[in-house]
Amino acid sequence: MKRRAVVLAALGVVACGGGNVVVAPATIEAVSGADRQSAPAGGMLPRPLAVTVRQADGSAAARAQVRWTLTGGSGAVLSDSVTLADGEGQAQVTLRLGTQEGAYAVRAELVQVAGKAVAFGATATAPPGITAVVPSSFTGGDTITLEGSGFAVDAAVAVGNKPARVLATAGDTALTVTAPVCLPAGSVAVQALGRVQTARALSALVPVAQRAAPKLHDAHGVPARALALRGAHVPGRRLPAGPPGGACHNFTVRCASSIAG
Repeated sequence: MKRRAVVLAALGVVACGGGNVVVAPATIEAVSGADRQSAPAGGMLPRPLAVTVRQADGSAAARAQVRWTLTGGSGAVLSDSVTLADGEGQAQVTLRLGTQEGAYAVRAELVQVAGKAVAFGATATAPPGITAVVPSSFTGGDTITLEGSGFAVDAAVAVGNKPARVLATAGDTALTVTAPVCLPAGSVAVQALGRVQTARALSALVPVAQRAAPKLHDAHGVPARALALRGAHVPGRRLPAGPPGGACHNFTVRCASSIAG
């Protein structure tokens, strides 16, 4: 009787409440598309590393334990070291590659059955980078083009830490965007940001030309430095009530563009 209990434990047969039984896994195989992925150095692989674990009869081995080990490359990080298979027998982890370009390797092994394992390979490619910004000097609201390599298809662009609107892409080598308005004069950082974050910032310092200050005049044509809006309401914003005759609010112009009318 004692020997029977030992055999059952070795096989991983566990009964809980007399109903749920977890049978020892027999096979492990990589999920299609999980092997041989690539991403920029320092970035996450686009898909998880995943395996399917089955029992001897081919059915899913729910709750089978899978141990994940980095066996090649340095600096990579796995999201977990041991995971459990779900109801369909699948277990997975995510992998962030190290900052060095080259090959990485991961081993997925059944905890209950030593020697049953599959290997995954991944490649860290050169991080995307900006080689030029055209034109080399611009002002807020201008259309500019970022030239380089490795831009993600869903890349976002920031100019001076402000989001720029992406107008067009040309493969992974060019991004055309509209620079955000109200950029300060001087050098600003231009960054390309993708879904897969890289270890190195993609940036280029670009001089921003000084935009001519807007000219304000009062009702008599006298130059003014402040604009007073009278009335209890301004389109898009409710202003606090003021004294009889209407509220008066002074605004200092920080940035301006053309205003219809």
